[in-house]
Amino acid sequence: MKVIVYGTGLITNKDTTVSDVEAAAGTMFNGGIEFNCARYGVTIVGYVQPHLDKSLNVLKNTKILEPSELNALEYDYIIVNSQFEKNNAQLVLSQNGVAPQKVLSFKSDFHTIIRAFESSSCISIRRHKIVDDRLNTATISYDISNKSTDDVFSRIDDINETVFVANILSAYEKTIDDAEHDTIPPELQVGKNWHNFLKGSRPNFYTAINKKDQVGLKKLLQNFYRNEMSSGILGGVEAFHAFCNDAHHAGNFRRVFNVWKNSLLEPKVEQLACKNVGNPYGIYLDGNIVHANNMLNNYRAVTTINLLSDLNRPIVMEVGGGYGGYAESLFSCGFQGTYINFDLPENLIVSSYYLMMCFPDKKILTYQDNIETLSRAELEKYDIILLPHYLIEKIEELSIDFAINTISFSEMDFRNISHYLEIFSKVSRHYIYHENMLDGGAGFEFYPVSTFPTLEAFKLIFSSPSRWPWFSINSSHYHHAEFLYERK
Repeated sequence: MKVIVYGTGLITNKDTTVSDVEAAAGTMFNGGIEFNCARYGVTIVGYVQPHLDKSLNVLKNTKILEPSELNALEYDYIIVNSQFEKNNAQLVLSQNGVAPQKVLSFKSDFHTIIRAFESSSCISIRRHKIVDDRLNTATISYDISNKSTDDVFSRIDDINETVFVANILSAYEKTIDDAEHDTIPPELQVGKNWHNFLKGSRPNFYTAINKKDQVGLKKLLQNFYRNEMSSGILGGVEAFHAFCNDAHHAGNFRRVFNVWKNSLLEPKVEQLACKNVGNPYGIYLDGNIVHANNMLNNYRAVTTINLLSDLNRPIVMEVGGGYGGYAESLFSCGFQGTYINFDLPENLIVSSYYLMMCFPDKKILTYQDNIETLSRAELEKYDIILLPHYLIEKIEELSIDFAINTISFSEMDFRNISHYLEIFSKVSRHYIYHENMLDGGAGFEFYPVSTFPTLEAFKLIFSSPSRWPWFSINSSHYHHAEFLYERK
């Protein structure tokens, strides 16, 4: 979307350069317009003001026009700043061929303007720097009008993929054997929320497992973004169909993007690109496919790397790694250390496939042999470790640097939550981070963070309601919060 701003804020007819006082006046009158244009990815293609001295022909690298010059520009609306009354502006503009409905006042038509901006198919990032003691701001805009819903195929050799799937299936069968021999401690038994959900939402997966159908399992994993394998992780089939039918995809994507870009000092759009694994879908952004979930994982990954920047080969341990998005973001952002995921075997299959396919050259440990203990020295032998949730008890005390859980502790049985947090407190040398529920949980039994056991060995560094629209205090479904703890 393109707009012209009526009014420069420069109240002068002098044949002189604009003074600091006059420039400040322009900022006062136009700051709200310019900010919201940046917020919604709307481009200002010109400023217009009658009778302004022609020596003043540029404002913030954008041309200042006389009303008679408007016919030469392509634009959607003219936004009148608070320096002028809408009726007077419409009169001047109508004399130059501008239709009245194209003229909106930022003062009296604010909500109409925002609704129009919401329909924009652009997003933007503003980069600020100081040049000669003055603020210099550059706006980079991106088109997000195009969805990617066509099939996306992996570039990994089929032979390697078959080997990966055989490894994954073997590891899963070992977890079945553990369950049959009753070796899983009661406090790490799968809670009723996840147990019932998985059994009810992944029928084709369990059929393939029962038949030991490696080919069928591989086909499911090749398409996990769009089928039952990502139910409870990325939303499965329902989320894909909802995305395909979403007429407001640009606005929904923008809301998450604006949170992401303002959560990082140096947001890098190129780090949001989906890997060609699992048949991803999303928005085309700067030539890459971007799923909205990538922004959450990128923020978490960059924050983790910054926290651990003074450590040599840090070890990050996640409980409930989903499809592996956080881990992939870690390594794609340059993480030099070990990542461990302890998860339910049904979800571990997905993250194992995803991370093996994304990083075929990484040294990866899966559950093939009996594991007696996991010392720091043993953990440091690998780049990625993918193990069933109940083996978390094998981690030795103070062996990892950062323990993380996002959006799943509250969905577990309370004995699970208590036990995991006890282990987090025992094994983490430095930090514990989690994002979990303040309130909500419609449709299942949940435990809010206010009921979680106290982490006596750790001090709370910060807590905040979730920044992400799906989980924020404005969400109509769930209210989550973020917590970072540091060992005392």
